[in-house]
Amino acid sequence: MRSLMALSLFAALTGPALAGPFDGLFVSRPEACQWIAFEGGSAPFQHDFFVLSLADGIEANQFHCTFLDTKAVKDGSALVITAFCEYPDESFPDLISLSEFDENSITVTSLYRMQEDAARGVNGMGGSQTYTRCPDLKELPR
Repeated sequence: MRSLMALSLFAALTGPALAGPFDGLFVSRPEACQWIAFEGGSAPFQHDFFVLSLADGIEANQFHCTFLDTKAVKDGSALVITAFCEYPDESFPDLISLSEFDENSITVTSLYRMQEDAARGVNGMGGSQTYTRCPDLKELPR
């Protein structure tokens, strides 16, 4: 009984926090939603953009991040994600944050990317990028 109550409490605390502003499929270029609608799951390989969903992580042509652990801040306005990312000849751990930018988009910040940008002398929003929600899509079609 105690473990059932703990499991119910865990579901109540994590379920809604992971939905809402972070529910659905997000793309790094707004026009990519149309490309996915017409080309399906091959669109990221035909065009230069990233796709993000909580279920599938981040995907792009020859790049993938698997989300290993996701934690919501208390009010559910942001997530912190531990990820394992891979290029064909490189793999690395990353710490990624998601925060709501507006009702149709989120800001994705990668600690790994911040370090890369700082090493190259990039100023401004190093390591951060805005992703747009694709209406009516929950995942990349396979």
